[in-house]
Amino acid sequence: MAYLTAAVVLVGGLCVLNLLLTLGVIRRLREHTELLSRRGSVADDRTPQPGQVIGEFSSGGLVTADLGERTLVGFFSPSCAPCKEMLPSFVELAKGYAGPVVAVVVAAGDEDAPGSVAALEPVARVVVEAPGGAAGKAFGVSAWPTFLVVSGGRVEVAGHDVDSVAARA
Repeated sequence: MAYLTAAVVLVGGLCVLNLLLTLGVIRRLREHTELLSRRGSVADDRTPQPGQVIGEFSSGGLVTADLGERTLVGFFSPSCAPCKEMLPSFVELAKGYAGPVVAVVVAAGDEDAPGSVAALEPVARVVVEAPGGAAGKAFGVSAWPTFLVVSGGRVEVAGHDVDSVAARA
C-alpha cells in the first residue's frame, strides 16, 4: 500500500508541475503575440527592392512626376509603435538630406495622424492616405515604417530602419 501511495503522490506532483509549466508557456505566448501585433504584420511584408520601378500614382496632390532625383520617402502609420519610435530619427535625417523629402502617413481616420503630420511638415512634403492607397501601391509598401531613396523612378535603397537607409542614402 505504501508503494501505491508514493506512486499516486509522484503522479500528482508531476501533474501539478506540468500544469504550472503549461500556464507559463501560455503567458509567454500572450506576451509574444502582443509584441508581434505592436510591430505590425511581418508576414505581409513585401519591402520594395532596389531596382524596383515605382508605379504611376496620384495621391494627396503628389504624383509620380513630382519625385525628383534621389528623393527620400518615408511611410508611417500613426497607430504603429515602431513608426512613433523612428519618426524623430526620420525628421533628423530629412533635415540634413540634400534632395527632396516625401512622407506618406497611412491613416484610416486615426486621431493620431495630425501629430505625425505636424512633426513631418517642416521637413517633408506630407501626403495622408488610407491603407492600400495609391502611393503605397505604387511603391509596393505593405508594412510600416518603410524608408526609401528613389531616383529616376526606381528604388535605390529600402528598409524598415532609418539608420540603415541613412547609411546607404
